[in-house]
Amino acid sequence: MKNTSKTGIGMKTSAPEEPGRTGSSGSMQGKHGKLLKAGIAAKAAAVVILIAGAWPLGGAPAVYHSGFLLSLGALIGLLCLCAGARMAGKRWLRLLPAALLAFIAAGCLCGAWMYAKAGIEFALSGEWKWLGSLGRWVTALALLGIAGVAAAGVHRLMDARLWLAAAHFSLAVMGIGCFSDYAGEVKGTLFLTTAEEGAPVPMQHGLHQEGRSYPFGFSIGLLGFSVEYYDDAPCGLYAYEEGQWKLKRELTPREGVLHVEEGIDVPLGRLKTLSGMPHPMYVLEDGRVLLKGAAPVKSYDALCTVTTNGRDEKRHVRVNEPLAQGGWLFYLADYREVHGRPGVYLTARYAPGRPWMLGGMGALLVSTAFWCWTPRRGRAREQRDNFPHE
Repeated sequence: MKNTSKTGIGMKTSAPEEPGRTGSSGSMQGKHGKLLKAGIAAKAAAVVILIAGAWPLGGAPAVYHSGFLLSLGALIGLLCLCAGARMAGKRWLRLLPAALLAFIAAGCLCGAWMYAKAGIEFALSGEWKWLGSLGRWVTALALLGIAGVAAAGVHRLMDARLWLAAAHFSLAVMGIGCFSDYAGEVKGTLFLTTAEEGAPVPMQHGLHQEGRSYPFGFSIGLLGFSVEYYDDAPCGLYAYEEGQWKLKRELTPREGVLHVEEGIDVPLGRLKTLSGMPHPMYVLEDGRVLLKGAAPVKSYDALCTVTTNGRDEKRHVRVNEPLAQGGWLFYLADYREVHGRPGVYLTARYAPGRPWMLGGMGALLVSTAFWCWTPRRGRAREQRDNFPHE
């Protein structure tokens, strides 16, 4: 029995079909599902490459410079561009002002963080700098307000479908960064030493490898190198048995004293470094030896000087904290002494695609998050148009 009703002029209208049974709706969902699956696959491939290649800091290993993987990356990039363009449709022009406002919001947030941090440092300095501290906090609040206005503009321009399109465009931007690194990446090792007494600091002005020179555009030198240890160095009680020294017991100092056994307490100050011995030790009356091992290393710190256009600036290079200057990154790789003076090996890397990679990664995280959390305003509007209330 058909569910029909007659209108006043004799025409028949059918009742609305159930959602999901119409051909146009199913076709739209199928296309959207295919694009979604393609996007998820592309994201998974990008994440695998990023994790394995340690981009954007360490660069990609040589295996990713093969023709097959470069062709695969180019194909994924083109697919992401096509998918993003289809999702954005005629509204792709909204992405341009939205990207500009997002850039302004991100810059203001970074500036607010820097000014707030400087204000706290001024307040805790113990000096009468409260006026400068207050000024920095006011500036931080003003930047937060500008960031909020820019973020509201982005939210007004974007919807869930545009965020998903932006995620695909972000993957394409990351691909541009990969190919830029492949075409222009420079990587090598630099050795710096401190100056002899009364002599100027030896400076390096560029990287030389394979008969080619790559100028930095600035000079870098080493002022000093330090190793910081943890205070809780291990101590042990050793005895000579069966032709070798054996560890009998580990000891933990308490208030600067090692309690060996009943009636035997040895202050840490009695442990001395003897000739030919690398660690402090103390010999008990019965021949047993107290030995203080090497404390675990807490940090390595190379203090460098960077000269740009006649202006000197002191910068630190630590493990996992590279020095960034003029597009170059300097990583602390190793250290050794040369004629009693400390020296360090720095890994120098010039990566022209690093800004593209960082921007693409940030945009991918933001766009994917907002795609998941933004209400589907377009879908709700489509359901209202297809199934109006009676």
